Amino acid sequence: MKPYRCTEEPIKIYGLQNQLVPNRFWRLPEELLGNLTERVARRAKSPVGGRIRFRTDSTQVTIRTMLKLN
Repeated sequence: MKPYRCTEEPIKIYGLQNQLVPNRFWRLPEELLGNLTERVARRAKSPVGGRIRFRTDSTQVTIRTMLKLN
């Protein structure tokens, strides 16, 4: 089995703003957080709701994740 990072081709990430800061999977860009309440800004830093997309003909797929809390 060949491992891939979620930031590598052929995997695509949707719903998260990780293009500006590598390995930061937030729902909103950092420049918008100052205009939000603290509670909403905290939730905007969560990757919940993000999606990855890829195509394979493999008979087995394993996904490993790690969530770091701020």
